[in-house]
Amino acid sequence: MKNFIFLLISFAVLTACMTDRRNVRRLDGDWKIATYKQTDKLGFTNVVTATGNFHFHKYKLKHEKGTYAYEFSYFLSNDTVSFSESGEYYSAAKQEAIFLNSLDADGQLIQTEKFHIDILTTTDVIFQYNDAKIMHTFVLRKEK
Repeated sequence: MKNFIFLLISFAVLTACMTDRRNVRRLDGDWKIATYKQTDKLGFTNVVTATGNFHFHKYKLKHEKGTYAYEFSYFLSNDTVSFSESGEYYSAAKQEAIFLNSLDADGQLIQTEKFHIDILTTTDVIFQYNDAKIMHTFVLRKEK
């Protein structure tokens, strides 16, 4: 019985790791922001007009990391906010997340953002991350 339980747990862990790797491989390519919304700590959601792209390239299993870049802008009533970032990304199956390490021009780490993938198909992905005040939700569509 103990062997069966050990085998069952091993299979579950292996399956989770394989799913995580498959999801990361699906990220490879160019993604356009379809929608962007911000949810504050009280649960109020604001759909914000935004434009931009995420680019994920060549996740190498040997190195366990890939490269990424994103640029996007969103529009407020009297202001435009723009972001541009690049670096490396990696997955963490136990946390069901993708981590983006923002790097400067010399390859030094600036910050790490933890993104949760809610849905991932070959054409759509929902990315979410939290900062100190807001949960940011991106719906991305694969560019052909």
